[in-house]
Amino acid sequence: MVSGSDNTEATMSVFEAADGPGEVLSKVKEYGSTGRSSLILDEGESAIGKLRLVGVYDDRQEGHFMLRIRVPGGRLNWRQAEVIGEAAEQFAIRPDWERSTPQQFLEITTRQDIQLHWIRLDHLPEIWARLEEVGVTSLQACGDTTRNITSCPVAGLDPHEVMDVSPLVQQMNRYVLEHPEYGAFLPRKFKIAITGCRDDCILARINDLAFVPARRDAEVGFNIYGGGGLSDYPRLASDLDLFVTPEEVVSALKASVQVYKDFGDYENKAVNRFRRVVEELGIEATRREVAERLPFAARSAGEELSQGSRHDHVGVHAQRQPGQSYVGLAVPVGRMRGQEMIEAARLAHTYGDGGVRLTQRQNLVITGVANERAEALVEEPLLQKFTPRPATFARSVVACTSSPFCKFGILPAKELGLRLSSSLDQAFAGNDLGSLKLHVSGCKASCAQVQIADVGLRATLTKDEDSLYEAVDVSMGGSLGDGRLAEWVALEVPVPKVQQGLHELLTVYQDQRADSETFGQYVRRLDQATLRSYFQEV
Repeated sequence: MVSGSDNTEATMSVFEAADGPGEVLSKVKEYGSTGRSSLILDEGESAIGKLRLVGVYDDRQEGHFMLRIRVPGGRLNWRQAEVIGEAAEQFAIRPDWERSTPQQFLEITTRQDIQLHWIRLDHLPEIWARLEEVGVTSLQACGDTTRNITSCPVAGLDPHEVMDVSPLVQQMNRYVLEHPEYGAFLPRKFKIAITGCRDDCILARINDLAFVPARRDAEVGFNIYGGGGLSDYPRLASDLDLFVTPEEVVSALKASVQVYKDFGDYENKAVNRFRRVVEELGIEATRREVAERLPFAARSAGEELSQGSRHDHVGVHAQRQPGQSYVGLAVPVGRMRGQEMIEAARLAHTYGDGGVRLTQRQNLVITGVANERAEALVEEPLLQKFTPRPATFARSVVACTSSPFCKFGILPAKELGLRLSSSLDQAFAGNDLGSLKLHVSGCKASCAQVQIADVGLRATLTKDEDSLYEAVDVSMGGSLGDGRLAEWVALEVPVPKVQQGLHELLTVYQDQRADSETFGQYVRRLDQATLRSYFQEV
């Protein structure tokens, strides 16, 4: 490993090696309408990498970019949601030659961000100005940074939560944005989650750093987990046996990031996430290194208060505020038109308290709805498409961006997810399949978190005698509640066979399951050969 915090590049004509997100943002604004070609002429292709510090990725399409908007805790007000929807309507314009994706759409991500595609560099100054006017940013949403701080999407609303962590989320987010030494220039991306609720909707154990509610000596605070993540070397985060109070959270964040900077590898980008540090140091040594960097005496973990269930926040649910409910809309694969987000903002303003929340399952929540008005909201046209009462797979399907945008995407994961979920919901209409999660990833990066799903599909390429063709690897039985990552049961399955195999397996599950046995429990009691047989060509 390489110790230290020097993550520099060769000095360039506009972007200096030491430029952080703020400097990059200012310099791109200065370019104004000169656009991408001028930037490359001045800087070279390596300059495009700097744009990631301000939430900009270059998509596959020459001259077009993805803009990722940072939404701490997934929490927006109606005006912020409206401005983001307007940006999608005005700037996310696909060219005439592109027909495989919707027009003027946005994506809700599994880290409660929002992404826009088909953005040109000369659009960025205007988009940023509009976002800044309503208190939203894209800083540090991409690249080797401390990414969006995720949290329970109904923090402050959940009747059963231990504490409302919304102020802490904002404090943590503000700190990493104002101190780039902890928010940027890291060995690799660093993902943080915090929750005060009893449900593990933050998916604590697949984060680099997670704070979960706990009690120690009658004091309520957080236990700390570290070193989780997925991709092609998945690892569940370890209990670091540390307890902190709410007032100590930011210090614990700083200490943990500093350990990553001191022991992380700045050269081996493919294998240098924080989980590698935890693995190589060991849990005890990692705890010791974090503890030594705290400005207070470290305390051992307290009694954990999380119940470990998986609430997806879809439906109409009572809030802790008397007489109010939140309404969770299922947004299959997280994709909406800009105009639909504008309408969601209008409904939040009209029916609720103006709150719009984004979930880790790529859904959307309207908050503060008077109980007597909830049914009228459910009858609104937008909620006929993004219904709070969805079928099993429309409710559960999660998919990453993938092709035609992501450079690593092998097949269009969102389209496959929509097609499969629709087909399976039609085939099993009226049948109670329970909670069953279907995740689709366009490559091995696992942005769609396939290893924690009941059914995970990961795109790959395989070949016959003449050519390469698209296929998927199939995983089953993932459950963070049970501390289990999914197992790969079939590799390089042709896409048509996947749909057929899932249909057959679900049919058998309905016939053979024990009372109250979930699909995940069912497949975990089957052997690999049996599961594989459903996806093999006869």
